[in-house]
Amino acid sequence: MSTTQMNQTVWGWKIAAYLFGAGMGAGAFAFSGYLKLVPKFTESGVAIRGMWLGVVVTALSACFLIWDLGKPMRFLRVMMNVAHSWLSRGAVILTTFCLVALITIATGTPTVLVWISMALAIAVATYTGVLLGTMLSRPLWNNSLLPMIFLTSALSTGIALLDVGGLVTNASSSSMVSAFQTAISNLRWAHAVLLAIEIVMLYFFVNLSRSRSKSAADMLTKGDLRYGFWAGILGAGILGPLVLIAISSATSGAANNYLLFVGDIGVLFGGFMLRRVILYVGTRGVVELGVRFTIRPEI
Repeated sequence: MSTTQMNQTVWGWKIAAYLFGAGMGAGAFAFSGYLKLVPKFTESGVAIRGMWLGVVVTALSACFLIWDLGKPMRFLRVMMNVAHSWLSRGAVILTTFCLVALITIATGTPTVLVWISMALAIAVATYTGVLLGTMLSRPLWNNSLLPMIFLTSALSTGIALLDVGGLVTNASSSSMVSAFQTAISNLRWAHAVLLAIEIVMLYFFVNLSRSRSKSAADMLTKGDLRYGFWAGILGAGILGPLVLIAISSATSGAANNYLLFVGDIGVLFGGFMLRRVILYVGTRGVVELGVRFTIRPEI
């Protein structure tokens, strides 16, 4: 059965920004919740500031979805179609997370609510990949690894957001900077591991995609999107930050903060490029389900 490959152009950079912001904010909140549960950071204020940053960024990401929909009332209609749409389910999950997270912070971060809000944050980060994976007519999206890749990226960009936010906003408070840097140093190796895992998963993702939609996989690795994939996602977003983390861990001095800052910016850029490139390369095709079906233009 022959089909004409068509690039996905309905969901553009606004949806990419929505998926990126939701995942990044949720990842930042999840790690801040973890810091809140660590006794030595409980009273430092670092975790609370990180939780605020995470929930605000997650909430603001919804603005890109509303912007893409064109009219604010459409967002409410989206939330009313939970039974049939993962976009609706995601909007509900995101809204629920923001409400529970705000209640958690407002009530003094009781341990039970911290765990619940962290679980919801993980759900938000994972959902961004599930949303794409449910679309059977786009084989590159319909990949079991995509939710895990987006989750790993969300956690990685969440740490980068905390790092950038702390370096920028805490410059006037030496005690806060010290507490923040201690907290981030506890996450640095976790960040390196997440980046390494992301490389491995991307490798298997591309190979699995090639067996299902060779033209889409080729576009990603050696076609129009090769620069975004190799230079944007892998180079600036993963390998470069990994090198900078290794250098900063092996040396000491004020320059380390600048190295980490540059690496964090690379991680954030790569995280956005990951969503943007994956969205664009979502070409229509045939998924092997054991049956033949017709791909209609309106689907």
